[in-house]
Amino acid sequence: MDELCSRIDNTKLCARASLCRGVSCIVNLSAKNLWTMMGGQNCHVEITFDNNVKWLAQFRLSGASSPPLQARDYILRSKAATMTFLHMIGRVNLITVTL
Repeated sequence: MDELCSRIDNTKLCARASLCRGVSCIVNLSAKNLWTMMGGQNCHVEITFDNNVKWLAQFRLSGASSPPLQARDYILRSKAATMTFLHMIGRVNLITVTL
C-alpha cells in the first residue's frame, strides 16, 4: 500500500484534475482510504472538488495476479471506448486525457 501511495503524485493529480474542471480539489491518499477503494486489479482514488463534485481516478495494479501487459492494455482501451460511447449517447460526463 505504501509503495502504491509513493507512486501517485498527489500534487500533479490534483493540478491535472483542477485544470480539467477549472475548480480546485483535494485527493485523499491515506492508506485507509486507498484500502477501501482497492480491488484485485485496480485502485481508485477519490478526487473531491471544492464544489463537492467527486471523481474517481483509476490506477492499475501490477503483480503476480495481473494479466500480461498486452491484455492490460486491451482492457484499458476497451474501458476507454466504452466510456467514449456512453459519453456520445449522453449517459456520462467525460473528460479527455491525452497520455
